[in-house]
Amino acid sequence: MEILKSRWQTLIWFGILLALLASAAGYFYWANRPFTLEQLTPVDTPTLVQTIKLSESGRAMAWNARGDRLAVAHTSPLSLAKGIVSIYSLDGICLRQLEIKFDDVGIVDKLEWHPTKDILAVSYRETLILWSVDGTIIKRIDNGMNSTYQNLLWNQNTNELAIVEYYSYNNNYYNQITLFNEKGKIIRILPQKFKLISSIEWYNKFILIINGYDAVYTFNITTGELQKLINDAYYSIDIEANHNLIVGNIKADAEKLTIWQNGIIRTVPIPGFSGCSQAISPDGNYTVLYKPSLFSILNHRTQQIELYSAIEVDHSTTVEWHPSKLILAVLTYDEIQLWQLPE
Repeated sequence: MEILKSRWQTLIWFGILLALLASAAGYFYWANRPFTLEQLTPVDTPTLVQTIKLSESGRAMAWNARGDRLAVAHTSPLSLAKGIVSIYSLDGICLRQLEIKFDDVGIVDKLEWHPTKDILAVSYRETLILWSVDGTIIKRIDNGMNSTYQNLLWNQNTNELAIVEYYSYNNNYYNQITLFNEKGKIIRILPQKFKLISSIEWYNKFILIINGYDAVYTFNITTGELQKLINDAYYSIDIEANHNLIVGNIKADAEKLTIWQNGIIRTVPIPGFSGCSQAISPDGNYTVLYKPSLFSILNHRTQQIELYSAIEVDHSTTVEWHPSKLILAVLTYDEIQLWQLPE
């Protein structure tokens, strides 16, 4: 009887030990599991949820369409010589580095992910490369000595890549837009020549919004019709096409923000602001404004400017919204901070 009792006690203690080990293993896994956005719960104030340390300083970044990868262009002399772009997972792992040799330097002017595929378009001023995420070059296009690439943007509906080229030839200076497909083949070169294009944004399948030298225009790539949408010259604009929303910072008065929505234009005073950067959230409720040492957000629901001193920015800071969530990536020199905003 005593022997049987002793065996039962041994089994019980063994079971307790197994339970403790399983609990510890579960806790260890939970505490060290890879970071994903699905883990996040709603917040009441902007909250830092992840910090990604970069191998070296970065100057530009872009989310992929799924929102689970970030591409970062680097700025060190070695990276510029090879035009290095790193691809990071959200748990901070560098999955791949894309690099290519240049005769001079490979300064990345812009990088944009394809709307549905793992294809990254990178403009290196005088070279355009379409990269596959595995590091394969799909297409490399070298410009002539008389032109440089300045802007590029994928059409979310047609998968066409619009690129602004700056030409300087025989003392003539102008911009022209070229359309490529996802394999890097030229679909067509739009015949119109523009005096100056600061930026372009797709509005729908056929309409480009152009931030020109004297106004904001709509341009129909099918008919070639150019129409003035908003008067005055703007430092920069951003567009949220799903909400028919355009936000811009006018050059003549940097302390006013112009908001165009559904054909109605209004201005919002932003005292003390002298920056020229805006980024609209995917739900159309927030617009990020920042200048050196000041980060603020325009809440479109309350029409109030909200200041957030916890988010540190400087002249080199870049921000990018997640494609579908209220997650803001903030690139500051050698790290990317992911901030979650209230729903």
